[in-house]
Amino acid sequence: MINRSTPLRIIILAAIVFALAIPSVAVMAADDDDDRPHEIFFWVYNESQFDFTLWLYGPTTYTITVPPDSEGFFVIKNGWYSFTMFSCNLSEVGTFDFTTHKTMHVPICGATAGHIGNANNHFDASDFIRPATIQIRNKTFEQIGVFIRTLDEYHFMTLEPLEIQWLLIEDARDEFVYSYIACDELVSGYTRLYISVPFDLTCNKK
Repeated sequence: MINRSTPLRIIILAAIVFALAIPSVAVMAADDDDDRPHEIFFWVYNESQFDFTLWLYGPTTYTITVPPDSEGFFVIKNGWYSFTMFSCNLSEVGTFDFTTHKTMHVPICGATAGHIGNANNHFDASDFIRPATIQIRNKTFEQIGVFIRTLDEYHFMTLEPLEIQWLLIEDARDEFVYSYIACDELVSGYTRLYISVPFDLTCNKK
């Protein structure tokens, strides 16, 4: 005699097994969405001549300080943070994604971390703060007052004939507008100021 209920039993058994498997699949999916670490590691390498300080405001509040020419290691709760950065005696604000392990490189003021700071999950402090000291030279035989500015900073300097002065600018990446009067002529234009190249004030008249 053929038992016609056997296929039905198999179907019912398969349905029960599948139903029991669904919660497991759902739990695995939830675990996949939450596989990021609850805390991340943050390394700071300060090669500058000043303290590096980072105030973080987000899931938790942190104050991170690393002295000159030293390094620090910190554990931070996972999340996005607003920050105030103090480096090279200047400050900047912004946001950081601290959902993965990160490293901050703080180069000598005015320099960059180069390719190291551009690596995956690495920060370069000079991308936020990059001051520079520029040499300004009066190449004329008369006193010159020069005005140098960007949208964020401006400087007015008076130089005696053939005098050399040093100017600290807050961001060496900016392009500056300059103007001065020499030999009864107005000289003006745009320039980017470089550490290794003096900015010369000249007179077009011979």
